[in-house]
Amino acid sequence: MHAIHAAVILLALSLGAPPQADVTGTWEVAVLGARGTMRFTLTVTKGEAGLGAMLTAPNGENRAATIATDRNAVTIRFDLDNPGDPVRVVLTGTIDGERMKGSADVGGRAAADWTATRRKIRPHEEFWGHLEKLCDGAFEGKVVEAPPTDTTFAGKRLVMHVR
Repeated sequence: MHAIHAAVILLALSLGAPPQADVTGTWEVAVLGARGTMRFTLTVTKGEAGLGAMLTAPNGENRAATIATDRNAVTIRFDLDNPGDPVRVVLTGTIDGERMKGSADVGGRAAADWTATRRKIRPHEEFWGHLEKLCDGAFEGKVVEAPPTDTTFAGKRLVMHVR
């Protein structure tokens, strides 16, 4: 009997905690309030200091946000402009793969539901993302094919700088 209990405990320990949900990427967010729907894009990046978040409104305005996750739970905080009295918005919810949803507290003044869908990366965005990683780099190369009469770069050091 003790062997069965020990086996169950070992199995539970070996399974461990559920993995941390990945929220990096670009999300299309809709906050569904009594006065209409507020839409914005949420871009989440991961750096040495942890997760970073930026909101982009349909008019192109950017606003910094904070984001925290705990397994499949998420909390996003940002401030809305209100002359003399900024309004703190807190979105709490769950992450389910390519979707998030939950409830919003708008400065203790209103509540709303919210949803988010991860945007699929389009080929040109993926290309640009890879290219941006090369910025400020220098890469040495050599001529591998040229007309036989073109000796402009023959024997010369070639370096490409990405800006």
